[in-house]
Amino acid sequence: MQKMWEYKRIGKSMVCLLAAGALTFSNINIVMAADPQAVAEKTEDEKAPKGILGNGTNGISIDIHGTVYKNYAKKSYGSYAYGPEGCAWFASARASELTGNDTPIFDGMNWYHTWYDNYGYTRGQKPHAKALACYTGHVAVVEQVDGDEITISEGGWGPAGKEHGYTIIQTMTQKELESDRGGTGAFIGYVYLDGAQLGGEDNPSNPGDGNSENSDQNNNQNNNSGNHSGNENAGEGGNIADGWHNDGVAWQYFQNGRALTSQWVSDSGKWYYVGADTYMESLTWLQLGGKWYYLTTDGSMATGWVQLGSEWYYLNADGSMATGWMQLGNDWYYLNANGVMAADTWVDGFYLESDGKWQVPGTWYLNENGWWYSYPAGGYPAACWEMIGNDWYHFDAQGYMETGWIWDGAAWYYLQENGAMLKNCWISNYYVGDNGAMYTDRWTPDGYYVGGDGLWIPEK
Repeated sequence: MQKMWEYKRIGKSMVCLLAAGALTFSNINIVMAADPQAVAEKTEDEKAPKGILGNGTNGISIDIHGTVYKNYAKKSYGSYAYGPEGCAWFASARASELTGNDTPIFDGMNWYHTWYDNYGYTRGQKPHAKALACYTGHVAVVEQVDGDEITISEGGWGPAGKEHGYTIIQTMTQKELESDRGGTGAFIGYVYLDGAQLGGEDNPSNPGDGNSENSDQNNNQNNNSGNHSGNENAGEGGNIADGWHNDGVAWQYFQNGRALTSQWVSDSGKWYYVGADTYMESLTWLQLGGKWYYLTTDGSMATGWVQLGSEWYYLNADGSMATGWMQLGNDWYYLNANGVMAADTWVDGFYLESDGKWQVPGTWYLNENGWWYSYPAGGYPAACWEMIGNDWYHFDAQGYMETGWIWDGAAWYYLQENGAMLKNCWISNYYVGDNGAMYTDRWTPDGYYVGGDGLWIPEK
């Protein structure tokens, strides 16, 4: 028989792809197989149901569900689209919308220092409509300048919230725009998407490009400084001086007049890697000799904890990615085979908390569901009695401590608020013996009779 359907999971829904037709049932979406794009576009729309926050501010309207924004979300560098780290995605799409050019923006720093020129744009230090505001850790779009009131649009703006795809149109002063606005990093300058020549172009030292009137001084101070300051001065005999140089595409490291390839470069206590094409690698994973390394925004090799998206990784002192069990100080962590730190899960019978730390065994723990106990050798009791210290406790099937009256399949027992089982005492009009079980149809040690349901019968 010919197969007429196929089920696939998209998000939290099960999608049935049919040869034709489209129906909707509870929790099931059935979409024509001939139009899978409809599923993808619906998913993008659901990411930011309220659209950009502040839409219409000072006459600026932006449809973040428009074609250009969806197209950039599908590119390899659009993985953060509609998310709290989506500033580059938004700026790329908005720049393309304003200029008609494909403008892939990875970060503000590289665009201000290098990539602006590749697209025929200009740069400077004066705010201007239709410009990128570049920071060391962020990029925004200047939409309108009215005196000291500047209207900008940007993505990756946390306060905008998930319902707005973390995008916003807002106004602020020039001073506010050119400050570290809560995680944007230091302000660098503006890239003018209309090629404006406003003057005030600077030569920042991290990294610079040797274009300012002080370039010679900067070159002498920063050669091999780790700042990759532009050093276009020739060495003796006309050879290119040793150190970092930017050819308008990316950074290269020269030694004895030649650009190094496929090797590590040590510079001011940091390590960088230049690839086979002579260019410095950045914002990427690098696999060498069976080990993985991560190169940061400025190209330097990462060490210690690194957060990428919602995942945490640990890079050893030599930069290699850690895997397996790892001890830091008095704490233990587990890094999966892909380097991602395990959290809120069990590994080898041990529980790792939300911060990745292994909970000390032989200890009580409390979470939103209740108290549970970790065995000294790892693991936890579930659906059973357990003596801990001098008291008996009972745990449900999920491993959480029970309280109050419980039936264990053979008798009734009473567990205090702290979980410890009571014994040899009255609990209201019921009596529990030395093993904790409730008496039924018998006399208690102090001369009272309880019936089949355990309740004291005064008449006897």
